[in-house]
Amino acid sequence: MARVAPRNVTVWTVDLDQPPAVVDALRAHLDDTEVRAAASRRADVIRSRYVVAHGALRSILGGQLGVAPAEIVFERRCLRCGDPAHGKPAVASDALPEARVQFSLSHSGSVAVVAVVTGARIGVDVETLRPRARLDALAARVLDSEDHANWLDLPDVAQLGAFLERWTAKEAYVKAIGAGITVPLRDVPTEPDGWTVTSFEAPPGTVGRVAIEGYAVVRTTAWTPPAVADASPEWTRPIDKFRDTAVGSVFAAGLLGLRDALEPPKKEEIAIVQDYAGDPPFKDPFVLRLDPDHPEDSIVMVRPWLRDHDDEPASRPAPGEFSDTESPSSN
Repeated sequence: MARVAPRNVTVWTVDLDQPPAVVDALRAHLDDTEVRAAASRRADVIRSRYVVAHGALRSILGGQLGVAPAEIVFERRCLRCGDPAHGKPAVASDALPEARVQFSLSHSGSVAVVAVVTGARIGVDVETLRPRARLDALAARVLDSEDHANWLDLPDVAQLGAFLERWTAKEAYVKAIGAGITVPLRDVPTEPDGWTVTSFEAPPGTVGRVAIEGYAVVRTTAWTPPAVADASPEWTRPIDKFRDTAVGSVFAAGLLGLRDALEPPKKEEIAIVQDYAGDPPFKDPFVLRLDPDHPEDSIVMVRPWLRDHDDEPASRPAPGEFSDTESPSSN
């Protein structure tokens, strides 16, 4: 009997913590749905990691298909009910399933993995090696009776890694068949018939498994971020991050105005003019109000004419006006 040639599977490992310039470059690849999904994440780091994970997926698939990452269109049609909104993600294509490039994406913490194969269902899962609350109870719900008994016989230090190996194998298979949460993990096999479920070179501190329909061989490679011409420096202090924001730029401009007032140039020019009813609200030549909780409400006002001792300085503006350098109340 002729031997069946194995399917070639590639698993890319992705470092999700990238410089801001790389995140911006990858965001340009995303469609409107992905941009909204990223924006819905409340924490900055989670938003950036989402952008990198999905931008990396698009760049990988673009290289496989020979198209620009932004041109890839995804569909999510459910194989069971035909609903176009909640099925397993796939590249929209007129090609038959056996000729399509199929993929799976998983991420945990600062790591993502992307698995790609042609003509077979595929799923991948990666998990960070971190303590789980009540691991024993979780294992009892996820593992079948025999596997759970074997797991209990392991030394305590080995139980977490062994559990995640089984967990990721089940998750990868469930993702491959598109079953989602409809199947209890306890009933999902770790070695399903007719499938290759195997490990790959997961990044340090993580455990991962990939499930491929049929006989397959797997290779692992690291994803390379796009080269950016003007990469922004990585921020190491909060003040560095604040300085590069729009509010920070205005605030810095205010400090420059303060410096110019202390060492006035030969020709002073008004930076910002605002109208107020009545007298100016402050009588001091320099007003500095910092709000660390709401930097956008910080104010720097410079009124050099109040430094003059003459009652009526020649440069004093008309009543109701004053020159200042002030941060706006919004970005």
